[in-house]
Amino acid sequence: MLDARKTVPLPDKGVQVYAKNGRRYAYKVTRTYRNAKGKPTCDRRSIGRVDDETGMLIPNLAYYEFYGDSAIAAAAPQPQVGAVFEAGVAFAARVRSRRAERWRCWSRRSASRAPPRCSRSPRTCSPRAT
Repeated sequence: MLDARKTVPLPDKGVQVYAKNGRRYAYKVTRTYRNAKGKPTCDRRSIGRVDDETGMLIPNLAYYEFYGDSAIAAAAPQPQVGAVFEAGVAFAARVRSRRAERWRCWSRRSASRAPPRCSRSPRTCSPRAT
C-alpha cells in the first residue's frame, strides 16, 4: 500500500532501482549468491516506488519491516481488534437476553397448556394472530 504523501530518502546501501511500466521501483537486496550455473543472483523485495519529481522513496509496508522507522511505522494501519470484540460481546448479550425473554414467555404458556408461541417483541407476551 503506497501513500504518496509520505516520502523518505532512498537508502544508501543494499537497494536496487528498476524501471517497470514507466515507473521506478526500489528493491531491498536480502541475499546474494551464485546459482547452479555459477551466475551471480540475488533475492530482493520491493520496498516502494521512487517519485520521479523529487527522487524520494514512497514506502510500502515492507520498507517498515526492514528499516523500522517507528514514527512512520506508527502511521501504518493497525487492526482494531478491541472494537470488534466489544461489538461481538454486545451482540451476544442482546441475543441471550432475547432468548431468555422467549423462554420466560414459553414457560408461562406451558403451565396453562397453551401452545408455546411468543410474539417477536420481547416486552409483550401475546399469541400471534393466525
